[in-house]
Amino acid sequence: MFRTREKRDWAPPRPEEPPSKSSPINATRFRRITTMCAVSLLKPIRRTLSRVLLLSSTICVKHGTYVDLSEAATMAFIREHTSIPVPKVYCSFTYNGTAYIVMQRIKGHKLAIGWSERFRAVESSYIGAVEIYGRRNANPTATTR
Repeated sequence: MFRTREKRDWAPPRPEEPPSKSSPINATRFRRITTMCAVSLLKPIRRTLSRVLLLSSTICVKHGTYVDLSEAATMAFIREHTSIPVPKVYCSFTYNGTAYIVMQRIKGHKLAIGWSERFRAVESSYIGAVEIYGRRNANPTATTR
């Protein structure tokens, strides 16, 4: 007699993320095979917590399921159209859901090292800017430092 409303809390499962629309770069059969062999041989020897495996002093491979070919396309685009120093991408491809980006190794400091100190410096400058902004708005005729 009485119709009760059905609960509409159920939602269909979310689809998986679509695969990258970026195309592989220089992904010849030879390069794919040598890259995967190098990674499988060197990964147990050169233990690392990151997704970047150093193959030599000038070449490294970023690999993993969370690595995307759009990273390689972005680096190639930035290198070609700007003067920002980014690694040269030699090869990029996916195999069985794992992406591989073979690129030039650029010497320098890792971003993670000293991150907390850099964060504190940025945070303090941000807080200083907010204080100056607050003083201006509290008293528009006041001058700042």
